[in-house]
Amino acid sequence: MKFATMNCLDCGKPARGTVETVSSVALVNDPAPDGTMEYSGETEMWWDEQRTVRDPQGRVQLVCRNGHDWFSEVLDPDGLSFEVELPLPQSGQDEGSKP
Repeated sequence: MKFATMNCLDCGKPARGTVETVSSVALVNDPAPDGTMEYSGETEMWWDEQRTVRDPQGRVQLVCRNGHDWFSEVLDPDGLSFEVELPLPQSGQDEGSKP
């Protein structure tokens, strides 16, 4: 993978990675007698729904080791801009997918 803007616009450091969004469910314990529920301390990640954050122009969001972020086009090996088609989430009960 190659990016049009590989280095941070604030500090000049190279990209550490892409910013991603991942859905999850924070599990709760069974209800107490008074009806209240508390967080169990565990979260199930729905990895099948992981997506790279993109701006309206389709550029990916990158982040450097200093925590700065910016958007950049993804380039193919010849330096041409291209879009990555991500598959839509499939229904199913595989680990990392919604129950």
